[in-house]
Amino acid sequence: MLHRFYGVTKDGVYFCVQVKEDKRTSRKDFMSVFDRRPR
Repeated sequence: MLHRFYGVTKDGVYFCVQVKEDKRTSRKDFMSVFDRRPR
């Protein structure tokens, strides 16, 4: 399962973080973080 979280830094930069979860073991692995423009 893939989780995405969106946020804003103190400087006003929008970003997105992706985390992959293994449902069998409940293990969560960081995948990536990247800039995201607001809609």
